[in-house]
Amino acid sequence: MNVSQTITVQGSNFQPGLTVTAFFPGGGSSTLSGSQIQNVTAGSFQASMVLNSAGIWGIRVNNPDGQQSNTFNFTVTAAPPLISSVVPSSYPPSNSNQTMTINGSNFVSGATLSFGSPSSGTIPSTASKLTFVSSSQLSYQFNNGSDAGTWTVVVINPNGQTSNSVSFVVVPPTAPQITSISPTTAPASIFTMTLNGTGFQSGAGLKVHVTGPATDSTAPPVTFISSTQITAQLDMRGGPGSFQIQVINPDGQASGYLPFTITPSITSVSPNPVIGSNSAQPFTIIGNGFTANSTVTLRDKTAGQVFPNRAISSRSSTQLVINPVFTTAAATWSVEVLDGSLSSGEFTFQVVAPAGPQLTSISPTTAGASIFTMTLNGTGFQSGAGLKVHVTGPATDSTAPPVTFISSTQI
Repeated sequence: MNVSQTITVQGSNFQPGLTVTAFFPGGGSSTLSGSQIQNVTAGSFQASMVLNSAGIWGIRVNNPDGQQSNTFNFTVTAAPPLISSVVPSSYPPSNSNQTMTINGSNFVSGATLSFGSPSSGTIPSTASKLTFVSSSQLSYQFNNGSDAGTWTVVVINPNGQTSNSVSFVVVPPTAPQITSISPTTAPASIFTMTLNGTGFQSGAGLKVHVTGPATDSTAPPVTFISSTQITAQLDMRGGPGSFQIQVINPDGQASGYLPFTITPSITSVSPNPVIGSNSAQPFTIIGNGFTANSTVTLRDKTAGQVFPNRAISSRSSTQLVINPVFTTAAATWSVEVLDGSLSSGEFTFQVVAPAGPQLTSISPTTAGASIFTMTLNGTGFQSGAGLKVHVTGPATDSTAPPVTFISSTQI
């Protein structure tokens, strides 16, 4: 030890003022005198010595009259290791390494640890996880799995000396708790949900369980961030409705449920923009979460008009088709899909005024003098009673032949 220790020397013919020669293990010596020598009598005295190395020491008494004693040898043994604390003193159950600091004294490089577990008996330390920091500190990467209860640890120096046993605790696993989720309302889509709470465990068995209308899944991709936060990628394109989410730890313990809502979603409309017309035309709403209960509301935002419960001519979970009449005036419109009280929100699109008709080709371009049908191709043709064809030429100027509207590009 590197501290002074008082030793009592017994013999005979000791004189006041004596000195002591101390011989070190392995060679060398020093002289003790003055205050290092106390309580001198003819038969004994006390000497203050720093016995800082193990081995065979020797002492010789030197009287003031020059006479010397024999050399007396004695053995100094190394001080055993001593643990003063284990930090932290408690650990959550985990399959991951957790840093344990062992404080104390007389630790020697090459020391090992011996753990006493509640269920597995004695467990030796793993060399790659143990770091010798100093003679007063060791660091260990402790992995306790789920073995909860009171553990013990002992330090064993390379010479076989063992320390005192110190206890620490692995707390019993607790069920995870969800305190909040974000978002709490989302459109029918694939999105990432953040779950906040306590007691989340890392590991391959970490799961999120989603239950609700036509959904009961425990297999979305889950990312462990910390014991208080995880994220889950949810595929909720099959919504809408009210759902619940639960966390299941690798040890099988599960949290309670927290609710969230999925609404219908609109991703696009076709056509967009819409060419205004006085005739009905197909209008397709594209998205997710459409059901047999879905209804469609149109709004002319420019005119401030609302057209609820539009007739749906075709429906699927990803498309709804209606056949409205968008007037020829340019305006901003919106469409909303509703499923009971659940709304997609308004999706905005534009209605543009129709351009004048353009004639690009006719067939036939040559015909005999007769009654025949001509096909006219182009753009911007409109259905309606006012649709006319004007023919002009020798002895002919007519705008009233029978006309059949086929599409906006053909009559």
